[in-house]
Amino acid sequence: MIRLVPGFMLFLLFIVFSADLNAQQSQFDYANQLMEEQRIEEAFEVYKSIHNDGYQSGELYYNMALASMFQDSLGLAKFYLLQSAQFPGTQQDANRTLEYINEQFNRRSAVLPKLPWERFFDWLNDAFGASALLIIGIILFNAGIGSVIGSWFVDKNSKWLLRTGYLLGVISILIVLSSFYLDYLDERFETAVMIDRQTIVHQRPSDTSASISNAYEGYTMTVDKQRSTEVNDWLYVRLENGMYGWIEEQRVRTF
Repeated sequence: MIRLVPGFMLFLLFIVFSADLNAQQSQFDYANQLMEEQRIEEAFEVYKSIHNDGYQSGELYYNMALASMFQDSLGLAKFYLLQSAQFPGTQQDANRTLEYINEQFNRRSAVLPKLPWERFFDWLNDAFGASALLIIGIILFNAGIGSVIGSWFVDKNSKWLLRTGYLLGVISILIVLSSFYLDYLDERFETAVMIDRQTIVHQRPSDTSASISNAYEGYTMTVDKQRSTEVNDWLYVRLENGMYGWIEEQRVRTF
């Protein structure tokens, strides 16, 4: 009887999880119906409630973006589209709509080109991610150890096996370090989108502090989460033009 308990518990969890998914799908369908009836504000609130329950999908973010567009909140629409673009199923549509959204903003930020090493790590993150890189690094490290050990028992080509083992070891260490660095970047930094029409980026986290720059609706910026913990309700950000400063948290949405 005792052995049946874990299976029974899993069965109950499956039922609860399935019921939760069905409820969320029902809400999602209802919100879509509201959108078709042009009841945009009501639809957006339903979408928000689904998201607040912990559900995430490219379709949900895309529909939230459309609802924001109909409510003339282009900054918020861009925020949701950037999230929708991270899902393969909606990436193409989200990026296409993003191009349209960016054309609608009255002001655009000057963009400082990323350094080569920044582009390289962006590519690594998009192509693999920190977890996948760590696994690849561990596999190559073990392969390198195997090559070194194999060289002890093989007379012919033993030098080749030894050198291959050392090479795999060095490559694996670089890959593992890269995975740790990507994880560090993910933990420390996040992306923010300006949703207000206009605000000031200050030198210090205070309304009376000197102005560094102006930020306008649709501007994207990088938030330093570590520095931002120094003061409540303010975020330390890096603008796309390379300037750093403090911005009120309520002016942006982060992800």
